[in-house]
Amino acid sequence: MDIALNNSSEIEGTVYKQGAETNDVAAYATIKLFDESGSKVAQTQAAYDGYYLFTDLRPGKYKAVIDGQFKNRKSLKNTQQILVNLPARGDVVAGVNFILTEKQKTQGYIANIGSFSSLSILKTYYQLIKRNILKDAQQAPFYVKDEESARYILALGYAKTELSQLKSMCETMQTKGLECSVQEQKISH
Repeated sequence: MDIALNNSSEIEGTVYKQGAETNDVAAYATIKLFDESGSKVAQTQAAYDGYYLFTDLRPGKYKAVIDGQFKNRKSLKNTQQILVNLPARGDVVAGVNFILTEKQKTQGYIANIGSFSSLSILKTYYQLIKRNILKDAQQAPFYVKDEESARYILALGYAKTELSQLKSMCETMQTKGLECSVQEQKISH
């Protein structure tokens, strides 16, 4: 009788949140592991001390990512990409650490062409109007989630201080029958 044996590997590390002088642990972060084809092969949650572990992994190349919902909830962003190559002999790869930083918040102005209760409605609206707006848009359209109102805002442009370009964009959209207004907005990035 022949029995096939596969060597398996482990990946372990800690999730940190970068502080002013030291790194603090980021407890209970959800970490996802993807293979070369982009398929999710495993998911785990870091412990109270930020430690996480993936076990029983086959040889190959993997990409580890922190779950987007966790990062959004904590207003954090990645500082690096985590790529791991697991050898055929099986191995424990330790020290695969994440260091997350707080998102920067910038106050500025946007050309608002719609406010929506859900992202799917915003995307549907954008598909309906994009042919009319893309040729006149001076920046790529984007959306922001307004944390205070819990609404998604479709924006045509952003400016830190200069409003004349945004006002001009809105006037062009209004001639096409679309509502548009310039408003102050805090952007996290």
